[in-house]
Amino acid sequence: MFEGFGDAHILLPSTPAIDYDFFVPPHVTPCGPIIQPHVPLVETDPMLHAWLHLGPTVLINFGSHIVVDRCLATEFALGIKTLLDRRPDVQILWKLKTNVNLGDALSVIAHEIKEKRVWIEPWLPAQPIAILTAGNVVCMVHHGGSNSYHEAIL
Repeated sequence: MFEGFGDAHILLPSTPAIDYDFFVPPHVTPCGPIIQPHVPLVETDPMLHAWLHLGPTVLINFGSHIVVDRCLATEFALGIKTLLDRRPDVQILWKLKTNVNLGDALSVIAHEIKEKRVWIEPWLPAQPIAILTAGNVVCMVHHGGSNSYHEAIL
């Protein structure tokens, strides 16, 4: 894993406590997660900050490159409906980036959207780390990228 870098010192954006168990050579420094400073959510989006504090929130965020099609939106809406039916105290913040007309793909959660239990944005109004550290996010569903992973474990 660390071959090919010669004598260069390598900074890892993780720590042994959150990574796989492997030998870390002396020229490698685990120093993460490395998270950029952020403006608190209460300053960037007071409405979202207030909504987050209405109850435990699940954040669904597939990053900036994942574009959701109708089929995936339908499957996620069904999963969201199942969760919300079983946990009436939970709400959902969903970054839903799409480039197609979803039609009735979200119809199963139309009532929850209308009642503001599901907040959908094509782009999050604040940095994800600001949302995660604002309080009440109890679960994050993400695409598995390094930034999302490290933000979620903070």
